Amino acid sequence: MPRTATAVRPMPSPAKEKIMKKSLKATLLSASILALGASIAFADDNDAFTLQSGQDNTALILQSGVGSNVAGSSDHAITQDGDDNTLRIEQIADDIRGGRQNFVGAGSVDAVDNDYAGFLQQGDDNTATIRQDGDRNRVFQLKQIGNDNGATVSQTGSFNGVTSISQSSDGNSVSVTQTGSQNLVGRSQYRALPRSSQNETESGIYQNGGNNTLTISTVGDRNRTYVAAQNSTGFAAGNQASLEILGSDNGQTGFGTGFAAGLGMDSRFVVAGLERSVVRQTGSNGLDVTINGNDNAYGFIQTGTAGLTASVRGSDNQLAVGQNIGIGQALRDDAIVTITGSGNDVGLNQTTNSGASARVSADIDIDGSNNRLGITQTQNGNATSSLVVSLVGSGNNATSLGGFTGDAGSIFFNRTPGYLEQGGSNNTMELKVGAVGSPSDNNLFSMRQSSSNNTINGTIMGSNNQAVVSQSGGDMATFTQNGSFNNIGVRQ
Repeated sequence: MPRTATAVRPMPSPAKEKIMKKSLKATLLSASILALGASIAFADDNDAFTLQSGQDNTALILQSGVGSNVAGSSDHAITQDGDDNTLRIEQIADDIRGGRQNFVGAGSVDAVDNDYAGFLQQGDDNTATIRQDGDRNRVFQLKQIGNDNGATVSQTGSFNGVTSISQSSDGNSVSVTQTGSQNLVGRSQYRALPRSSQNETESGIYQNGGNNTLTISTVGDRNRTYVAAQNSTGFAAGNQASLEILGSDNGQTGFGTGFAAGLGMDSRFVVAGLERSVVRQTGSNGLDVTINGNDNAYGFIQTGTAGLTASVRGSDNQLAVGQNIGIGQALRDDAIVTITGSGNDVGLNQTTNSGASARVSADIDIDGSNNRLGITQTQNGNATSSLVVSLVGSGNNATSLGGFTGDAGSIFFNRTPGYLEQGGSNNTMELKVGAVGSPSDNNLFSMRQSSSNNTINGTIMGSNNQAVVSQSGGDMATFTQNGSFNNIGVRQ
């Protein structure tokens, strides 16, 4: 029989009200440590539920053993209602019984009710800290409602998961750290929560409000982050997210072919329930991404005023980036991507649907060989765009050297290889291939600008490089090639 420990804040007598109103501390030791005195015991199949109402409460739940411990469920939620409350949960277990697990906020993984939560903090300035050591542990649902709340989850081991964390209002923070292999953020290991709409009923991490921060750190291989979303629409302050990946084969198994499968528009981004490796931001937001390793694949979607800074070090990684400015918004989108390594694939799509003076910019810096790059910037109204691509390395966009040929294939133009495109007027594009002391060979780029008053500047240092330039009219193109067997085709 599992044992159940319940801590409920009592109603204090008037004589004790002054003493008790400041703090109530509930400590649950489900490993029978208290019952056995100073000796250490390892129990399992423990359940812990706690309810606290008021201010300045603290609760500590410690569970150890071989597994199957539960802290909070949909039937008996861990609940703190009030301000300045603190809850800490530590579950440490050895998975020696073939898949026994520890759960926080447990319940049916098919629940879609917004009120469903096995772990709920309601109020301001609350903190929740969860630590799970071992394998096959889960944080199913953690929900915080109010301002300036903080949630920290740390999981060490393999096959662990964080199914759903949601926060609403301003000044909240989420930090998720996973160390090990085959861990997940945003779906059960077995199946996802139903995805009937784009709100917190989805599995993943969700922050609605302004001035929120989100940090996801992953160390290990074959880990998955499915959905992490921030929405600051209607709030004065924007949100900030940070994604740090150290390891290989993280994100997903790949987007398909070339330019992160169609400039970030892979069907797996948009089919409800099948989003993979997506950090999604709406409003005024910023995103910092650091990836060190090989064969990682991640997608990022930003709508509104957005800033993306991404650093990728390794080989055969894929990045899909979509940035969009809505109708009537005088906003700005910026993307800075730095890649060091070979065989990486980047698809970037920046779009303005605005009649206002919106502006987008992209700065791409690549140091390595056999990388593939596709960028589109599509502007409407008075919007403008700028693009700078700097590359040192050989064989980039070469597609096994099967593209273009003489006079850049008589100005052959399509989306491959090395596709760079700007739509609209008053745009600028700059391409720099090679550097003094670092000539770069066998690189291919096709560049296109539609409408008028656009400018393309290109400098190529190296041999056997090819470039195609297509402009609609009233535009300017300036190109310099230093080396042997280079060729360029220009159509205006």
